[in-house]
Amino acid sequence: MKRLLIVDDQEDVCRLLEIVLQGPAREIRVSGNGEDALRLARSFRPDVVLLDIMMPGGIDGLAVARSLKGDPEMAGTKVLIVTARTLQADREAAFAAGADDFLTKPFDVAELQERIENLL
Repeated sequence: MKRLLIVDDQEDVCRLLEIVLQGPAREIRVSGNGEDALRLARSFRPDVVLLDIMMPGGIDGLAVARSLKGDPEMAGTKVLIVTARTLQADREAAFAAGADDFLTKPFDVAELQERIENLL
């Protein structure tokens, strides 16, 4: 069973990602903020975390990525940034924070599925 954690503050985006990525060999959890995402990631142990960059509260997606990749127990977790931020500087910041891949919104569903498969 592959485990995916979706982290985005927009409920409609979470629902779309959950629908698109569901499957018989997948377990999916959803979080709407960085603090909850970190707690959930440590207990759920996802194979891949899909992270938005911009989220409310004090912990954005980049901070979540840094925290996960900096934790020896979570460092192997793959991180896919899924964001509306499209600048090269945003991409560079994501990879500097430890992201394994970067996808901009709006995204192509087939491309998203392919990237998830590559990370798994």
